[in-house]
Amino acid sequence: MVADIKCEFTRNENEESKALAFCDLTLGLGQQGSLTLRGFRVLPGKNGEPWIAAPAKKGTSQWFDQVIFKGPLHKVVYAEVTKQYTQWSDQG
Repeated sequence: MVADIKCEFTRNENEESKALAFCDLTLGLGQQGSLTLRGFRVLPGKNGEPWIAAPAKKGTSQWFDQVIFKGPLHKVVYAEVTKQYTQWSDQG
């Protein structure tokens, strides 16, 4: 399972974009190493909560997520990214 999750945020400077920030996240896998996933977006969500969007690629008629978390891992990762984004945005 995931030992730790580290997020690196970059503020979005493009005022025409809805994204508040971009996020690269690293999943620490203990002695197995780590996995870094790049290109997550933080968007304004309901009730002022940030919404985390996975990297996606545009097809001919719709967007397709490039990273999909299954099972309990989805909640764990998205909750931690949301928590870290809130702390990061409060600092700057």
